[in-house]
Amino acid sequence: MFNFLASHDGIGVMPARGILSEKEINEMAKKAKEYGGYVSYKDNGDGTESPYELNINYFDALSHPDDKEDIKIKRFMGSQAILLSLMGVPAIYIHSLLGSRNYNEGVKESGIYRRINREKLLLENLEKELNDKNTLRNKIFNKYVELIKIRKEQKAFHPNAKQKVIFENKSVFSFIRASLDNEETIIVLNNVSNKEQKIKIDLKKYEFKKVNVLRDLISNENVNVVNGIIEITLNPYQFMWLKG
Repeated sequence: MFNFLASHDGIGVMPARGILSEKEINEMAKKAKEYGGYVSYKDNGDGTESPYELNINYFDALSHPDDKEDIKIKRFMGSQAILLSLMGVPAIYIHSLLGSRNYNEGVKESGIYRRINREKLLLENLEKELNDKNTLRNKIFNKYVELIKIRKEQKAFHPNAKQKVIFENKSVFSFIRASLDNEETIIVLNNVSNKEQKIKIDLKKYEFKKVNVLRDLISNENVNVVNGIIEITLNPYQFMWLKG
């Protein structure tokens, strides 16, 4: 698997057909426009059109313009944590790594919707923003680099390491990764909602090895395992990598 969330092109919605309803796809298109982006349509041949690509910066695609910056960052980094922990090889678009936003000037200059996610950066300005702790670029970049550093040290995040999805809470995207030698396992939990979520997991049900304590690689805090069960409360958009 070669996994990516954002690229120099738009966000294609054609693969979502058959998974999402047309109503849900149209709702995504509506949100993309509401959040400052554009939508490319295909001609259906009968006088109607359907969305085939969302043209928007990925950070902005996840963020209502009125959201507070810290919420935008938590939601965005939660999405990137999923990318980094799934089975396969993660591909990180440079504008995601650098905390870029909608580049509407490029669209206005060219008339090409895809330019919204192809901002041309001046090295001098970029370095200045990355070194300023008050900028969005600095906050995103440093959080991203820290996640990459943690990920690189985990055998359970090898591209071919085993993966098993956990179905316990529809608002918590969760799965288990196990290293090829079965010596290392990581439970990945991602609260994809704006509300506090509780999740209870019977590790025996998922054939997880017997442990008494799990360590969260993100916060470096321990989670106790009682009779093979963990009970965790996740804050809005919080994610955890629990290593056993």
